[in-house]
Amino acid sequence: MKQRSAAFQEKYKQLKQIFSQELISRLAWMEEIWLKLCNVSWSAEHFERLQNEAHMLAGTGSNFGYNKLTEIARELDLKTRALIEHNRVPDAKEKAEISELIEQLVQSRFEQATKEAEQEITFSETTATVSDNQRKLNLKVLIVDDDHFQLQLMAEICERFGCTVTIIDRLDALAAAIVKDMPDVILLDVVFPDSGVGGIDAARQVQKDIGFTIPVIFMSSRNDLNARMKAMQAGGVGYITKPIDPNALLTQLELVQGTQTARGKILLLDDDQAFSGFLSNVLLKHGFEVISSCEPQKIIANIEKHHPDLILLDLNMPKIRGDFIFELLKQDVKYLRLPVLFISSDTSSETQQRLLTMGASGFISKPVREEELLPSLQSALKRARSMKEMIQRVTVSDTTKPGIHRDVFFTALEEQIANVQESESPAFLISISVTNLDYLRYQVGLRYIDQLSAKIATALKDLLGDSDKLTELTPLNYLMLTAAEAVPAFCDRLHSIYQHLMNYHPQIQAQNLTLEPMVGAIRLGDKSNSVEKALRAVEAEMMKAAQLEPRVHFANDDTELQRHADKQAQVKAGLLEHKLKLVYQPVVDFETNHKIFQCFARLGDEATGVLLPQQFFPVIDELALHEHFNRELITRALADYRSLNAQQAAEFTWVLKLTMPGNSPMTFLEWLANALNLARLSGREQFIFTLSEEAIFKEQQRAKAIQAGIQKLSCGFLMEHAGTTEFTDRLIQDFGIRYVKLSQDIVQQIANKDHSALARLKKINATGAVVIAPYIETASMFAVLWDLGIRRFQGYFVAPPEKTMEFDFTSATDASG
Repeated sequence: MKQRSAAFQEKYKQLKQIFSQELISRLAWMEEIWLKLCNVSWSAEHFERLQNEAHMLAGTGSNFGYNKLTEIARELDLKTRALIEHNRVPDAKEKAEISELIEQLVQSRFEQATKEAEQEITFSETTATVSDNQRKLNLKVLIVDDDHFQLQLMAEICERFGCTVTIIDRLDALAAAIVKDMPDVILLDVVFPDSGVGGIDAARQVQKDIGFTIPVIFMSSRNDLNARMKAMQAGGVGYITKPIDPNALLTQLELVQGTQTARGKILLLDDDQAFSGFLSNVLLKHGFEVISSCEPQKIIANIEKHHPDLILLDLNMPKIRGDFIFELLKQDVKYLRLPVLFISSDTSSETQQRLLTMGASGFISKPVREEELLPSLQSALKRARSMKEMIQRVTVSDTTKPGIHRDVFFTALEEQIANVQESESPAFLISISVTNLDYLRYQVGLRYIDQLSAKIATALKDLLGDSDKLTELTPLNYLMLTAAEAVPAFCDRLHSIYQHLMNYHPQIQAQNLTLEPMVGAIRLGDKSNSVEKALRAVEAEMMKAAQLEPRVHFANDDTELQRHADKQAQVKAGLLEHKLKLVYQPVVDFETNHKIFQCFARLGDEATGVLLPQQFFPVIDELALHEHFNRELITRALADYRSLNAQQAAEFTWVLKLTMPGNSPMTFLEWLANALNLARLSGREQFIFTLSEEAIFKEQQRAKAIQAGIQKLSCGFLMEHAGTTEFTDRLIQDFGIRYVKLSQDIVQQIANKDHSALARLKKINATGAVVIAPYIETASMFAVLWDLGIRRFQGYFVAPPEKTMEFDFTSATDASG
């Protein structure tokens, strides 16, 4: 291990020395080209090259100890990129600012050179590194970046993790590299100035061309939301910012390894065991799952047992010929669409043509070459998947196009209108269509409309509840009849329907016309007391929706809807206007007398009233305000922490309840690291962050990333509401969770000596986790839990920080003892 670390440091020193030497000429070039641009003639091409150079320095400099240079280069990159994006020549003030930044770059390099003369800088001192006892990965990684230094350094880091690495510096070589090496994951730079396309667009197109998906982790010096959203929409599984933090990279690669699956299942049928073994190894190396057989008479049994995606079939076997087996397979409709590639040393054009005419997917000649085998496999698999998808679309169209027949739907609607007064639950009629429908009818033809209609019908079918009814009124115009327990719940459902359809992103490329869904709805009642009136009313609501953003409109006289909208506005304004307040509750620890407080959030003020978590958490979910809430909560807690004196700050531990961060936990963790560093909290478990068991159970991959990131920041991680599922103990063990807070229900059940609850607590205790019992109301409840080994308790004492911090832990433990 030490030898590997020493070799890594030696390679790092070599790269750093080359970078430092080349930096002199790179900065001199930047000075020279900028002087020509300002004093000789302006060239947009040369200005873009200057911006590109600043971008690469911003991405690589910190990895070699040039932290100040990186900050200056990033500022220069942002300033020049903004001018390029607006196609604008800098004015006199902007030229002066750019000149100053270039001068600062040169000066920072000189200062760094002086620093290096006084003190040798190793990789571990410039950025976080990974210890040699870290578990090693077994991934094939393709790294794509036009920055030579970034490529080399990333390759060294990934190899140190145990990965097999291939590097390329051109986007036009991406497809060939994927087909040749079949990587498990691609690390892809976002910006390629010398290419006609960026990394995000290239990834989207290449994966479409090759017919299968490989996880992509995007790399960029940009950290703005727009860049991250584009990467996510292109199918990226991760996004890391330059300079690359090896720990962040390791986390992303571990997530990929945890979800790694085979690229396809191949049934290999050849009676030559030596050749079969060779071919199996080739396929396994490239990520395929292989079932090898030398018994052609068992082919049907193997297909039924293993369900392969493709068959590799030897043509000339002594007992039975491969083409005869193929003819037998074609006699059963179940196997008609199963692709078959023949392997043979008979390379005559007559043989190949005969097999292709029979319906074979391809022909591979012996001896088999990898560069021929892999493209043939991928091409056959791609065609088979496309055919399967097309058949599924046709099948979906046949079965879901009407949903239920219009007459049946209108009969159900008429019955619902007649019974609306007697029903306990309100009933609703929803109309769904798309924008620019008239334009579509005249410009793109019936075939496209039918395809899109089937696609939307499929999406809607996924959203139907057991009692919902759906019909196609006209092409691309659907009616849905549904019920809900309350108006706000129905409003939430309308927006979820709209968002679900938006995710399909239907677009007509030829006319460059983007389609959006429109959703209008009415509540059935007095104003819609006939089918005709209901249809006219819901059509009018859909037309109103077309003018809104998002394109959803619901006509309802119920004041409950307005109250719900007011609450949404109150919660959003409260978070954005920093109205979150914290109150604190002590956790009494009889085992160590450690001082733990849990922070509880309150939202609002005297004017609007105070909302409790159970009132505003659902709204946070509806409006996707998780990031705002988490950041505001932590900012507020850190402010309270900084108000403590040194002795209190050293003694107290605080527990903060998070909501599950959005699509990019890494963004939240990066922000959290900065916030803790500013508060000088790194290295001490002064804060414990908590997620509910339900959130962890539903979002295990994201929760694992959050937990790993929190622990790397030397903070604690707690699972609350524990005992709500049958998998509590397994989640604790799988995630390595140290702190557990029981749910209120299981505490009450345990106090009542419920046998199933006692069994669950026994399993939780067996994990060795630190268990906190909340909601302690009586001495008898306390006594039962004490006898079961619980030593940490939480009651109902909740107060502002200045009052809570005076809580006497010693008296509490003495009195209870």
